[in-house]
Amino acid sequence: MSKAHLLKKTKEGTKLKQIIGDGGIDLFGKITIHEQTIQWIGQCKMTKQLTNTVINEMKGLLSTRLNTIGIIIYGGSKNSQIESIIETSNSDIFLSHIEELHTIRKQIKIKQSQKGIKTMSITKIFIEEMEDVEFDKNGRIRKAKRVRNVSIQIWGTSSQNEDILN
Repeated sequence: MSKAHLLKKTKEGTKLKQIIGDGGIDLFGKITIHEQTIQWIGQCKMTKQLTNTVINEMKGLLSTRLNTIGIIIYGGSKNSQIESIIETSNSDIFLSHIEELHTIRKQIKIKQSQKGIKTMSITKIFIEEMEDVEFDKNGRIRKAKRVRNVSIQIWGTSSQNEDILN
């Protein structure tokens, strides 16, 4: 138990009576689910009502972080529009009331197994040599007879292939 929490025992279990804090503690870490390691950023908001601004701030933060999800821990109620705002995010944001925080890993596991986890990602492909190449109007490769010495980088990892087309 923390000195920051005043707890009370009820038939349903231990409940928080009062939360004392600064209203916004940033947390971060990594979680591995089904052999996939995902980074997370957490934001604690112990206000009477969780507002859209908090979600929009998290969306902005996640747009600058690769392979990262957001976790918002709140203590009061939440605005009715929050769920629809979260759906428009490029990365997954999970909400957890402080009293249900012990279920956050389960929430993430369920989402990962049902729909997969949404995160920002960047892929860079380096090609040393190509033969008989056709490009579309946006400069993307449409067709190539031969491509050699390719290096693909995703989130800092790389794989090499000497000749991917015959």
